[in-house]
Amino acid sequence: MSNHKLRMSIALMKERLHRQLPLEELARAVTLSPSRLRHLFKVEVGMSPAKYRKMLRLQRARELMDTTSLSIKEIRNTVGLPDK
Repeated sequence: MSNHKLRMSIALMKERLHRQLPLEELARAVTLSPSRLRHLFKVEVGMSPAKYRKMLRLQRARELMDTTSLSIKEIRNTVGLPDK
């Protein structure tokens, strides 16, 4: 991944995995427009920021399931997955 702002946005996603992080807020944090950030994700990562964030959450949830004795509800809350 060659774009510094894209790497910064991914780091922010990981850091704030447990809370909502609207695209507008993420883009503002790395001084890009939401449409430019969305475009960079599509080109560099191959998916939208929302899909990438969901993938990060699911990976973290899987890791917690394998390495802790937390309940599913606790893991959901930890990674910010909605209760559906």
